[in-house]
Order: sequence, then structure tokens, then C-alpha cells
Amino acid sequence: MAARPLDRHGAGGPLWVQVLTDLRRRMADDEFADAFPGELALAREYDISRHTVREALGRLRREGVVSADRGRPP
Repeated sequence: MAARPLDRHGAGGPLWVQVLTDLRRRMADDEFADAFPGELALAREYDISRHTVREALGRLRREGVVSADRGRPP
């Protein structure tokens, strides 16, 4: 599966929330069983800023769903 398109008009909520929701869906579907993409790859895939990706990944990190070390993908 691929990233779902984001609603850039605000009806779906902030972009980081939409990305967070989609990443949860993709994880539930075991899409990232081999490896979880890094921030830059996700930013390109969703066509959003790295900051927006960091917001979504920050939530997943705080929840303990993903972990990452500096310079390494989540």
C-alpha cells in the first residue's frame, strides 16, 4: 500500500494528524514489517515538510510505537 492523499484544505484536520492516522493504518497493515522509512522519505512520499513528519513521528515515539536514534531511521 502507499500513502493516502492528504486533505490540504483542512477538512481532515492538520496535516500531521492526517499523516499520523495514515502511518497507524499502514503499520496495522504490516506495511513497514521490513523497515520503517525515515523522515525525509516520508516527507517526499506525502509531499509535506520534514517538520510535519516530525510532528507525526513524535507522537508515535511518545506512544512507544516507534523509536529512533540520531542519524538512524525510526
